[in-house]
This record gives sequence, C-alpha cells and structure tokens, in this order.
Amino acid sequence: MGITGMSQTNKNKAEGVLIPDYNLLDAGAFVFTQYQKDKLTVSGGIRFDNRHVNGKQMMDGADIKFEGFTKNFSNVSGSAGLSYLATKELTLKFNIARGSGRQAWRNWRVMVRMKEQTGMKSVIII
Repeated sequence: MGITGMSQTNKNKAEGVLIPDYNLLDAGAFVFTQYQKDKLTVSGGIRFDNRHVNGKQMMDGADIKFEGFTKNFSNVSGSAGLSYLATKELTLKFNIARGSGRQAWRNWRVMVRMKEQTGMKSVIII
C-alpha cells in the first residue's frame, strides 16, 4: 500500500516562451497483495492516479499568446498474476495488466521459465 505525489510550477523568465506558466499537481495511491500456497503464488494490485494542470494566460503585448486552462486527468490501472512451480526446473506464469489508455485489459502474456542443466534460464513468451 502506498501513495505518491508531486507538485511542479513552471514560470517563464526568458524572452522566448515555448510553454505557458503553469502549476501541476500529481497524486496517486496503490495497493498490492500476494498470496502463496504450496506451489502456487497469486498476486495483484490496483492503482489510481490523478493529475491537475492549471495553465496561466500569457499575453504578448496586446495579443493573447496562451489561453488560460485547467485540465484534470485520472486513470485506474491494475494487474493480476499467477505463478506455478511445476517442477524444480519449470515455473509457469500468467500475467494480465491494464495501464493508461484504452479502457481494455491489454498487455497480457504467459511465460514459461525453464532452468537448464547449465544453470542458464530461458523464457518463452506466448
């Protein structure tokens, strides 16, 4: 369980201005849990992020160079996974996650980890 946050202020002091003055505030909270029983491990987590941006109006003489604006962005992301120790040399893993962007579960993968006699590990992603 945890929280994150950041505050940022941009103030132009030069003659050439590429972006407007703004104030930005990021805040996030997350929870992660893991459960293990015998050869099976189940894990999962969820996270919420919010960003608030307040852009200041900027004038260039009598002309408006940047309009003032206020924007809020938020996102919920999550992940879940299973790990099964089939043998001493073979672990089967399944993970699914959703990040920012489209409202769909994507970035899924199934991994098979095999330990060869040489000690090298190979990963097969399906």
